[in-house]
Amino acid sequence: MDASPAQHYLATAMYGTLSPRLRLVHRDVIPHLDAHPATHDVLYSTFGAVDFTDPGTLLPAAAGALRPGGRLAFSEGLLTFLERKLFRWKPAADEDH
Repeated sequence: MDASPAQHYLATAMYGTLSPRLRLVHRDVIPHLDAHPATHDVLYSTFGAVDFTDPGTLLPAAAGALRPGGRLAFSEGLLTFLERKLFRWKPAADEDH
């Protein structure tokens, strides 16, 4: 799930064919989670909501959207690694290496 059209497109290109049950949603995270209580088995964030959303808002919304026993997982740095490996992306001269 991402509010950014560019990030949603990238996620769809990278992960869209992994599983027929995988849903990639283009929307702000909090309204989506609030609108779908107890419907998710897993919420996974890669440099996304966990990084940019107030935890006091995100964590209760995530807890409410997860089914009993569901998991909130997050990862830092994976997307950059995959972008470089899968898309042979090279950073601009002014980006961190």
